[in-house]
This record gives sequence, structure tokens and C-alpha cells, in this order.
Amino acid sequence: MKQDVEGLTITVRGRTFPVRVESNGEDTGSFIVDVDGSEKRFDQWAGMHSWLSDAVRKSTPKFDIPVTVVDGDRVRNGTVYAVHAGTDRPMVRWDDGGTEQLGGRFGGQIVLRRLTRDASAEYTRLRQAVVDALAERKVFEEAHNIDLKSAIESEMNSAAVS
Repeated sequence: MKQDVEGLTITVRGRTFPVRVESNGEDTGSFIVDVDGSEKRFDQWAGMHSWLSDAVRKSTPKFDIPVTVVDGDRVRNGTVYAVHAGTDRPMVRWDDGGTEQLGGRFGGQIVLRRLTRDASAEYTRLRQAVVDALAERKVFEEAHNIDLKSAIESEMNSAAVS
């Protein structure tokens, strides 16, 4: 008995495609995926996924999104121009040369829209103010620190019954 299944989707590289399953009633059938209005038929899910992965990678548009990236103490300007085919991470071309995937290494990057010189100077000033405030807090905490365990032991020893 022929039985069709609709309402399935497959997501490849951030794009979701509707999938229909056509069964011929003998434990076999086809996966039919709709790609931009055109249907393509596959005998295996893995084959469909592989084909879609290649198709999406080849059709991924290029773009230019100017950004400022803060990574630790380093502030760099660049342009996000694509999404990496294997990792789905944004690719950035740095103004000072080279390219890199964002979100790599330790993932601690802060990505901002491209800052003007004045905004970059203000951001640098704010970051330094945070560093200075944290250093002041540390000095304050150290000056007012208490070894609570020792204080309790001292109190308990002085209150001991003789």
C-alpha cells in the first residue's frame, strides 16, 4: 500500500528545506526535497543531505558586513564576507591583512558593528575604566578581607570554659 509522509524538514548549513517521503508500499520509497521551488528525488536520506550540503555551500552568497572585533586586549577592524563551508562560522577579512573564522579559539570574542575612530577611542577608555575599577575593588577587598575560620576559632578558644 502506497503511503506518503509530508511535513518533514531537513536543515543543512542553516537553511531548512521541506521533505516529502513517497513510499511504494514495499518498504522502499523516495525522499523528495523542495529546493527553491524545484523538487529533487533521493533514495537515501544521507545522499539527500550530502547533495544539499554541496548545493548550499556553492550557492552561499557573499556579503560585506563591517565589524569591530574585540578579542582579549586586541581590537581589530574587518569585514565579515562569508560563512565557512565546514564550520558555519562567519569568515572575516581583517583590514590589517589576513582572514579568520570568528568564534574560533576560545569563543571569547565580542563582535560590534564597525566603530568609528571616536567610538573606538571611547570603547578603549571604557574598557580601561573597567580594568582600573576591578583593580581598585581587589585592593579594597584585600584590605577588608577576613579569615573567617581563624576568627571563629579565636572566638571559640577565648570563650572556652576553664
